[in-house]
Amino acid sequence: MKNIKRILVFTSILILNNAISQNTTMYSTYNAHSHNDYENPIPFFTAYENNFGSIEADIFYFNDSLFVGHVFGDITKKRTLQSLYLDPLNNKIKINNGFPYKDSTKTLQLLIDIKTDPDRTIGKLVNLLNTYPAIIQSGKLKIVITGNRPNSNKFNQYPSYLFFDGNLGKSYSNYELSRVGLFSADLSEYTHWNGKGVMVKQDQQKIDSIINSVHLKGKQIRFYGSPDYMNAWQQFIKMKVDFINTDHIVELAKFLNSYKSNNVSLLQKQNTYLPKFLNDGINKPVTKIILLIGDGCSLPQWYAGYTANGGALTAFNLKHIGFSKTSSSDNYVTDSAPGASSLATGEKIENRHLGLSPKGDSLSIITDYLASKQFKIGLISSGDVSDATPAAFYAHAKERDSSIEIIRQLNHSNVQILAGAGNDKLNTAGILQKKNSATLNNKTLENLLPNYKIVNNINDIQVSGNKKTLVIEKQAGLSMQEGRGAWLANAFEKVSTSLSGDNKNSFFMMEEAAQIDYGGHANNMEYVVKEVIDFDAVISKAIEFADTHKGTLVIITGDHETGGLTLHDGNYHQQTVNGQFATNDHTGIPVPVFAYGYRSYLFDGVYENSTIFNKIKEAIN
Repeated sequence: MKNIKRILVFTSILILNNAISQNTTMYSTYNAHSHNDYENPIPFFTAYENNFGSIEADIFYFNDSLFVGHVFGDITKKRTLQSLYLDPLNNKIKINNGFPYKDSTKTLQLLIDIKTDPDRTIGKLVNLLNTYPAIIQSGKLKIVITGNRPNSNKFNQYPSYLFFDGNLGKSYSNYELSRVGLFSADLSEYTHWNGKGVMVKQDQQKIDSIINSVHLKGKQIRFYGSPDYMNAWQQFIKMKVDFINTDHIVELAKFLNSYKSNNVSLLQKQNTYLPKFLNDGINKPVTKIILLIGDGCSLPQWYAGYTANGGALTAFNLKHIGFSKTSSSDNYVTDSAPGASSLATGEKIENRHLGLSPKGDSLSIITDYLASKQFKIGLISSGDVSDATPAAFYAHAKERDSSIEIIRQLNHSNVQILAGAGNDKLNTAGILQKKNSATLNNKTLENLLPNYKIVNNINDIQVSGNKKTLVIEKQAGLSMQEGRGAWLANAFEKVSTSLSGDNKNSFFMMEEAAQIDYGGHANNMEYVVKEVIDFDAVISKAIEFADTHKGTLVIITGDHETGGLTLHDGNYHQQTVNGQFATNDHTGIPVPVFAYGYRSYLFDGVYENSTIFNKIKEAIN
């Protein structure tokens, strides 16, 4: 019977420990501790309004009152425990029907650091708390005593609503442990780590052992005297420290509120393609050009995808790599219109403009030039068919959002196939959001019918058909998170097959992975990563095509970077990556250019994005 009891107790501890471990992987501001909270310009409320799970107040017993301060000299008549903490907390609990927070599942810990004689100070505290029945009867408020604490054999002399901060080096009876609210420890006693990089192995093992021992007791832990900035917070999360100690409430709150969206963990690994390199770098005229554009994709986005895909991308298997500088003619930071138009025209263009010089003159577009050389033209996007990147290859406009004006120019273009999504008012395929401009309509599309067959499925492209085709498909505009699936890769196969005409035709095909940019604007790492990995699936198709079709040149680049992404942590084997965004807009960071196939060496080096136009012309001549 005794053995059975021991097994049940041990099992209960394991279950509780597992629950704590699981909870600590889902970090939020409820895992934040406001250290010396009273030193903030607005005590209590700053941490509370940021939904902190733990708030600390140091108290002194003086003149039969409890005052808040770090040292005795800090106390003033107005800085009492009642006025700064108990009164506002009491009001919040009453407003929330007995709970500290509106979310009744959330617990608030009030950590009270006793600076004076524990018997007199705690005695006064108990008398004071008894005048606040809402506080002491709230099941989701935990009051924990730290600092000058009574000996653990006296815990039973205090009301059950009081808990005590545990001492790591002390052995507690079962009852005493039940009165321990958490364990706090001075990190500097175990390591000299300054919060940069990671701890040395020996120190990390000590800290891990401490955390595990506390979790095995079914308790939570915090470290004080610890580094207090982003990298340190990230490492504490990895260590499963339950409460992150901070003096920077707003900064930690911002970090934790975005923690879920800034962390990616994938379960499946996408296969990559290993190039054969038989045709790579051959100095012969190019007859098939495949331009792949990752909208908003620069090195951080690439590497985030590489990490989350287990340290593998087809793009990273290529040998010819350059960098494209993306500034527009009138701005250090470009938008997608001049970003793509510079690729398409060979000229620097002002923001918002498509295919126009700074003087307003219409510029020659690469698709027109190639059509004059008997190249077939196809354009694909996982965004709006009238949006800036695809439009840059068939239209001229002073305003990139003038959808109707842009799409009408298809009638005068050399584009054989245009495939993508509609915008938010197109009733046959409306899926895109956040577009403020005039939108496409059925009447506009009907004006294209003499020249274009309009279909709503990429599979309806007629192989070797003579009539031009416009594909507006709802599936194209879904994100990978929403279930777009392999639409881009399938579109590549359908369009390349149609354009090549049994390998008899020369062709130019531009395919845009539009939604890497959307994820950057949303500051959503998972969105970005899944779009990059899907883009790499298209790259695999393109590189394989180049290996089996002589005369092919594949160019892979971006029009700009979006989000100012930085990568703070990751694990190739676990397929995890963590990042932070500096902005929800574009940045001036250059973008990589990968090239493969005939004359791929032309794209080595660092150059303006407008140079790519001339490199393409050189490649075919």
